[in-house]
Amino acid sequence: YVLSKYVHAQKLNRRVTFQRLVGGADSWGQPNTQWVDAFKLWAHVKSITGAGFVGQEFVAGEIEVSRATASVRVRKRPGITPDMRCLIGGVVHEIRVVIPDEQDQRFIDIGVASGANDG
Repeated sequence: YVLSKYVHAQKLNRRVTFQRLVGGADSWGQPNTQWVDAFKLWAHVKSITGAGFVGQEFVAGEIEVSRATASVRVRKRPGITPDMRCLIGGVVHEIRVVIPDEQDQRFIDIGVASGANDG
């Protein structure tokens, strides 16, 4: 059974955890935000170039930081937004862009980046 001309079912082979930032207060009444799991989806993860993760280096606060970018394809689901983050193999990735698949309307492509922060 083929899900799409572009992604076969067997290629959705990585479990990705999506998280959202939740605000609250600690016992002293101080603001306390934390990332909590929102849902898990099967995904196809690939680098932007298709040849492995693309390392990017830049300076952040006078420290050289390495950054990797990737594309995550999941079945279409409402509620995935750029203010979330995802965990792929235990590595935190910030969501940079969410792009619906205009060609077959069953998938969402998500541009993610890791390495510079905790998402």
